[in-house]
Amino acid sequence: MCGRVRIDDDGAAIAAAIGAALGEGAASFSAGEMHPGGRCLVAISTPSGLRLGPLRWGLARAPSPAASRELVYHARVETLHRQPLFRKAAARRRGFLPVHRFDEWNSSRVRFGTAVDHGALVRLGIVWNGDGFAVVTRDAYGPHIAIHPRIPLVISEVLVDRWCSATPLETFLPELLLPVSGLVTTQVPASVDPRQRTLF
Repeated sequence: MCGRVRIDDDGAAIAAAIGAALGEGAASFSAGEMHPGGRCLVAISTPSGLRLGPLRWGLARAPSPAASRELVYHARVETLHRQPLFRKAAARRRGFLPVHRFDEWNSSRVRFGTAVDHGALVRLGIVWNGDGFAVVTRDAYGPHIAIHPRIPLVISEVLVDRWCSATPLETFLPELLLPVSGLVTTQVPASVDPRQRTLF
């Protein structure tokens, strides 16, 4: 399951690349690695168009301050419409996390990165609520099967408008689940402690 993402440009460049307005705090983001629990730049639809801004990677299980602080980082696309935590967000609060690479670890703690072969942005589907979001996942396909059974839901450019709108998910779910071409997965050199928590 996706445990790290990377952007290679600053917030202004990311906004320009996806045709979004810069939201508050987006301009101060610089290139680098982002992880669950931290703040990431996400794109959401607003009445005035697409907006890029920071949200925390993780949805709280309950809104009460007295409730558990445990965060949920991922949401299965197959059950979005049934899970209480995601149901309303899945209907009206969908967006995407624009990244240059997303990383996963296999069962041997070997790290793999997936990117578009010509360096373009990859759009990972999210659902958001308040100041947090969860990355939407799907069954793995192609080379990902050998790494992890689940991968982020990559939103193809032709489906971005429908995904970010209130269009009922069930009307285009089969298209969402088609494999996205042009993705290249390679092993990432070991530059971090392989014993770190990896969200398996």
